Amino acid sequence: FKGQWKDIFILRANITKKIAAKLQTILSPEEIKKIENEPTQDLEAYDYYLLGRNSWNHRSSEELFKAKSFFEKAIDTDPEFALAYAGLAQCYITLPMYVSWRPGDAYPQAMTLALKALELDSTLAEAYTALGGIKDSYYWDESGAVKDFKHAIELNPNHSTTYHWYSETLLYSGLFRESVEMISLALKIDPLSPIFNSLYGLQSYYDNQKDS
Repeated sequence: FKGQWKDIFILRANITKKIAAKLQTILSPEEIKKIENEPTQDLEAYDYYLLGRNSWNHRSSEELFKAKSFFEKAIDTDPEFALAYAGLAQCYITLPMYVSWRPGDAYPQAMTLALKALELDSTLAEAYTALGGIKDSYYWDESGAVKDFKHAIELNPNHSTTYHWYSETLLYSGLFRESVEMISLALKIDPLSPIFNSLYGLQSYYDNQKDS
């Protein structure tokens, strides 16, 4: 496949549809719509978003602040970029865990950002994942979090963070076997993630699978 960076979303859609055709997979109109969706018309904003995701995945304090800055730049560049709001929301959710931010300063802001993302795109799995993380970590609303995580998986089965955060909810609920199964799904999507691998080890230990 050959193309120019300015046509990256068209190229991505064409690759996906040709793979589906080779696998003799019939795509529904809703699936085709998702495949052809262009998250932003501004490629500079998309660049900032990708840089934000890359930094966020490292989870160090320095990289988290870089991620926050990149997501903010993506939003400044394209104020209608729903994915950037969802990314920034997820970034705020992790700040109290890794940088010792006060939860009261981080989670309400994350909620505002997640809701803004859904206002712009009501089918955005990343935003529902953020809502689930907020409900579980800040409001202690386990049932609400599980509902959001399940809906996010329906919308996008390939967003690994959904499985990650869902697995942690299950872990803290004492559902050790289920939490292992959920983090295993995250690892299928991103097998090299140090976060997922370490959590898999921890959850396997709690499930008495000490040889995992």
